[in-house]
Amino acid sequence: MKDETVSGYISPTSKLKKWKKEYGYFAVQPDGTIFLSWVHTGCSKMEAFLCASYDGEPVMSFDDVPMFRADWIKENFPQMKTTVAAASRRINIAREQGQGPFEQRIIATQASQ
Repeated sequence: MKDETVSGYISPTSKLKKWKKEYGYFAVQPDGTIFLSWVHTGCSKMEAFLCASYDGEPVMSFDDVPMFRADWIKENFPQMKTTVAAASRRINIAREQGQGPFEQRIIATQASQ
């Protein structure tokens, strides 16, 4: 396992159900690669993790929430393409404008292949 500092956002503590909180988790690597929470796959956490593992896809994890590359999600879960594209667009706009949660730094663990 390799620890890497990435920009990201952790949903604020609230009365939301756990999976709804996890929807807001994402990470951005220094090269601009966006990782989104497993919720964006439209399937179970385990199914998403197994698919990524089978494909040799890197998985970021923070607070026990697996996150996958947005491009990989779009390719493998076409029913979520619009949602993933919208999330990626909003993240990129916020990064370009220097807005939002990117002032925070989180440590996410990326499983090495």
